[in-house]
Amino acid sequence: MTNNKKKYSDFERDIKTVHWKEILIKDKNPHIESFMKINGNVFVSELIAIIKNLHKKNKKIKDQYKNGGVSLEISVGIHANSNIMIGFSESDFTEILDFCIKFYEKYEMYESCQKILKIKEQIISEKVTTESSIKNTKKDDL
Repeated sequence: MTNNKKKYSDFERDIKTVHWKEILIKDKNPHIESFMKINGNVFVSELIAIIKNLHKKNKKIKDQYKNGGVSLEISVGIHANSNIMIGFSESDFTEILDFCIKFYEKYEMYESCQKILKIKEQIISEKVTTESSIKNTKKDDL
């Protein structure tokens, strides 16, 4: 009888985080391009869901701490077999959503573009509201 269980160390690998633009925009790596052609729809929709959920969670934190919030830094795995993760921060949300819109436009998936635009508009409007609230709080403190 053989033991088919793999040790944890068999799965260990060096994982590096690269800024999202380096992988998804600047890099013309044929592996990334072919990955996006095959898995792009799933990857992009997951990326949108991550941004939407993180934005909601961070909004709750900001509301609790009177706009204190936290600065989000996120790493997302591209593929289960990849040793590269893309990294981005909360300030990248709208730019990443623009990337997602361009991706869906290529495949004429305009309903998906509309959904992304709504998310983007919500993020922008809440950012403006938060910034004006912070300015008003600072004025009150003086």
